[in-house]
Amino acid sequence: MRSGGHGRGVWLGRRAHCSPSRPLWWCLASLALLLSGCAGSPGPVAAPAGPTPAQLSRDPSLPPPRQLEWGGAVISLQNLPRRTLIEVMAYPLDRDRRPRTDAAPQGRFLVEREGPVDPTRLAPGRLVTVRGPLRGWRRGEGRRVPVIRGGEIRLWVSPPAPGRRGPPVSVGIGVNNYGGGVGIGVGF
Repeated sequence: MRSGGHGRGVWLGRRAHCSPSRPLWWCLASLALLLSGCAGSPGPVAAPAGPTPAQLSRDPSLPPPRQLEWGGAVISLQNLPRRTLIEVMAYPLDRDRRPRTDAAPQGRFLVEREGPVDPTRLAPGRLVTVRGPLRGWRRGEGRRVPVIRGGEIRLWVSPPAPGRRGPPVSVGIGVNNYGGGVGIGVGF
């Protein structure tokens, strides 16, 4: 940034020259408009949706994708001799792939894992995101429940911070009356 030819103007870029012919308010309005493009989204965006567990349970003709990714809250865990069954209430996923428990549930599904699983790590209510292929179906409570072979299970440690909807980024603008400079900073 440098002073313009009149000693009063300030360069905000190559073509956005503030000068006596362009008042300071015009320059600041242009800068505000430019920075508004850096604003975050209004909230978590849902992940691209495939068929939900409820949709697959109701309509067996729906072809499941090769790789399912569902998330939700653990309902129960059953350690069997060679495998573990985890029952999950499904919720839609946000852009971070985290279950959105503030949305309507999307049915139930089971996760099948080889070997035992520590029940304290997957206590009822714990949020998980599961990725894996559809293994088959299990009958339960008069309906078919999809079973995912649990290739990956992501455990969510804590609920998201209230009001936090994106990366912690801040933008600041400073004006120096003594040196005639304008500064813009971005913090992470």
